[in-house]
Amino acid sequence: MQLLEKNADNFAQNYLIDQDEYNKFVAKQDFSYHTVETFANKIAIQPGIVIGRLQRDKYVPFDHLNSDKQRYKIIFNNNA
Repeated sequence: MQLLEKNADNFAQNYLIDQDEYNKFVAKQDFSYHTVETFANKIAIQPGIVIGRLQRDKYVPFDHLNSDKQRYKIIFNNNA
Protein backbone atom coordinates (compact mmCIF):
# COMPACT_ATOMS: atom_id res chain seq x y z
CA MET A 1 0.00 0.00 0.00
CA GLN A 2 1.31 3.41 -0.84
CA LEU A 3 2.28 5.65 2.04
CA LEU A 4 -0.24 8.38 1.17
CA GLU A 5 -3.07 5.86 1.00
CA LYS A 6 -2.03 4.33 4.31
CA ASN A 7 -1.90 7.76 5.93
CA ALA A 8 -5.34 8.61 4.55
CA ASP A 9 -6.74 5.32 5.89
CA ASN A 10 -5.25 5.98 9.32
CA PHE A 11 -6.63 9.52 9.36
CA ALA A 12 -10.12 8.28 8.44
CA GLN A 13 -9.94 5.55 11.05
CA ASN A 14 -8.65 7.71 13.88
CA TYR A 15 -10.27 11.08 13.26
CA LEU A 16 -13.16 11.01 10.81
CA ILE A 17 -15.16 8.07 12.10
CA ASP A 18 -15.84 7.76 15.81
CA GLN A 19 -14.83 4.22 16.79
CA ASP A 20 -17.80 3.63 19.13
CA GLU A 21 -20.30 4.78 16.48
CA TYR A 22 -18.56 2.67 13.85
CA ASN A 23 -18.64 -0.42 16.08
CA LYS A 24 -22.38 0.02 16.63
CA PHE A 25 -22.92 0.47 12.90
CA VAL A 26 -20.97 -2.62 11.80
CA ALA A 27 -22.58 -4.75 14.52
CA LYS A 28 -25.88 -4.39 12.64
CA GLN A 29 -24.30 -6.03 9.56
CA ASP A 30 -26.45 -3.98 7.14
CA PHE A 31 -24.19 -2.49 4.50
CA SER A 32 -26.71 -1.37 1.89
CA TYR A 33 -25.94 1.99 0.32
CA HIS A 34 -28.97 3.56 2.03
CA THR A 35 -27.78 2.40 5.46
CA VAL A 36 -24.21 3.54 4.79
CA GLU A 37 -25.48 6.92 3.60
CA THR A 38 -27.68 7.31 6.70
CA PHE A 39 -24.75 6.49 8.98
CA ALA A 40 -22.44 8.87 7.09
CA ASN A 41 -24.97 11.68 7.40
CA LYS A 42 -25.35 10.96 11.12
CA ILE A 43 -21.60 11.39 11.69
CA ALA A 44 -21.32 14.21 9.11
CA ILE A 45 -18.91 12.69 6.59
CA GLN A 46 -19.13 11.61 2.96
CA PRO A 47 -20.53 8.10 2.37
CA GLY A 48 -17.43 7.23 0.34
CA ILE A 49 -15.28 7.54 3.45
CA VAL A 50 -17.48 5.02 5.26
CA ILE A 51 -17.46 2.75 2.18
CA GLY A 52 -13.66 2.86 2.04
CA ARG A 53 -13.44 2.00 5.72
CA LEU A 54 -15.89 -0.89 5.35
CA GLN A 55 -13.88 -2.22 2.42
CA ARG A 56 -10.57 -1.83 4.22
CA ASP A 57 -11.98 -3.61 7.28
CA LYS A 58 -13.32 -6.37 5.01
CA TYR A 59 -16.99 -5.88 5.86
CA VAL A 60 -17.75 -5.41 2.17
CA PRO A 61 -15.69 -6.55 -0.84
CA PHE A 62 -13.59 -3.96 -2.66
CA ASP A 63 -15.80 -4.33 -5.74
CA HIS A 64 -19.00 -3.32 -3.87
CA LEU A 65 -20.36 0.23 -3.52
CA ASN A 66 -17.45 1.66 -5.55
CA SER A 67 -19.69 3.84 -7.71
CA ASP A 68 -20.47 5.84 -4.59
CA LYS A 69 -16.85 6.62 -3.69
CA GLN A 70 -15.26 9.85 -4.83
CA ARG A 71 -11.82 9.49 -6.32
CA TYR A 72 -9.08 12.08 -6.07
CA LYS A 73 -5.81 12.36 -7.88
CA ILE A 74 -2.93 14.01 -6.06
CA ILE A 75 -0.54 15.91 -8.30
CA PHE A 76 2.76 17.17 -6.95
CA ASN A 77 4.27 20.22 -8.54
CA ASN A 78 8.03 20.18 -8.13
CA ASN A 79 8.36 23.59 -9.74
CA ALA A 80 6.94 25.48 -6.77
